[in-house]
Amino acid sequence: MKSRCRSDAACRVERCDASLRSIAASVCTAPRASYASYHAHRFSAALIAMLLGGCALEPGALRTASVRQPTDAEIQLNYMHERNGQMNAILDEVDRLRANYQFHEAVLKLDEASRIDPTSERGRKLGAALQIDLRDLVILAEVQRMLERGSYDSAAERVREVLAENPTNVQAQQMMRLIEDKRRQTRAAREEKSAAASIMRTPVTLQFRDANVRMVFEALSRTSGLNVIFDRDVRTDLKTTIFVTNAAIEDAVNLILLQNQLDKKVLNANTLFIYPATPNKQLEYQELKVRTFQLSNIDAKQVQLLLKSLLKIKEIVIDEHANTLSIRGTPDTIRLAEQLIAAQDLPEPEVMLEVQVLEVSHERLTDLGIAWPNSFTMATPSTASTWGALHTLPINQLVVSGLSATANFKLTDTDANLLASPRIRTRNKSAPATRKRQRS
Repeated sequence: MKSRCRSDAACRVERCDASLRSIAASVCTAPRASYASYHAHRFSAALIAMLLGGCALEPGALRTASVRQPTDAEIQLNYMHERNGQMNAILDEVDRLRANYQFHEAVLKLDEASRIDPTSERGRKLGAALQIDLRDLVILAEVQRMLERGSYDSAAERVREVLAENPTNVQAQQMMRLIEDKRRQTRAAREEKSAAASIMRTPVTLQFRDANVRMVFEALSRTSGLNVIFDRDVRTDLKTTIFVTNAAIEDAVNLILLQNQLDKKVLNANTLFIYPATPNKQLEYQELKVRTFQLSNIDAKQVQLLLKSLLKIKEIVIDEHANTLSIRGTPDTIRLAEQLIAAQDLPEPEVMLEVQVLEVSHERLTDLGIAWPNSFTMATPSTASTWGALHTLPINQLVVSGLSATANFKLTDTDANLLASPRIRTRNKSAPATRKRQRS
């Protein structure tokens, strides 16, 4: 009757012992030539048998075997496969913890991974990313306090610093959207308050046919108290036809300006500045801002061409040495440029190649069995120095050489010599470059 295992681990141990015992029995009962062949592949055979028996070696055993036999390619590949599988599982867990903002647990998991493979490039990148996450967490906490105080501009600058180094930070993106919503609410409340105090909401009735624009605004100013200032380039012969009843002054002014390709700038609650709606004039009178972007993963010239093509921005200055880009434009234009740059300035994915350089010279020398003698020497004794003595010499006085047989048990098996085990890192869509240095 078979005994039941106490646990799954005990079952695996029993299966391992059984596999090893079967291998030992087959070796003991095998002929001598088979024993020599087994001796050449002793560890590989044991490894295969244990894998088939459902009891793969523990990572520590594989690591020990790889250190003891650095030239055995099969053992090295098995160890690297097992190690990479463990590392990927742990680092995937680190990514999941980062996505859930469980940074403390992620740090502990990353420390566990570093003990398995301290040279892992993915582990190094995740460690750097965790440092950035922890630093950004402190900055975003400060931003939250700024929002509570109503310091939206300062808060936006701090969030931009976070997004400049980590454009995919979800918390920073949500914080920026929150800041924009707060700004819009504040701006809408301010505009509503200003509109309530402005005469632009005052209803007015206008009846003009082919009237001079300046005369219409003069009449509007006398009846409503609206102050109007004209740019020097506004033509004096412009005409308008308008018939409105009980329309807001703002709507009536917009209709007059639309007919004559004019635009306005509100100076205060009851003062307008009228100018031609040309690109140069709009650039001159609209509110403009200057913003400098620090680029990390894309060339400034490429971004310059992108912004000129899509947003038609003309005032762009780049610094090739610092890889920065400065833009002068309206707030809306700056906001669109920021979104485009954040979408383009992303790090290129990288590939890590783990390589082992081996000097392969497979050589097997087998010298097994008995070496029989292949020569026999017979001579006369030194006392028989004459022909007569030789004639009467009996056969049992002849001198012969000694005979010997040699039993050989020599086996030499050379596979490879490990020269180097470098790790080659290359960017996506780029061929890896290697250099060979000749030893002096």
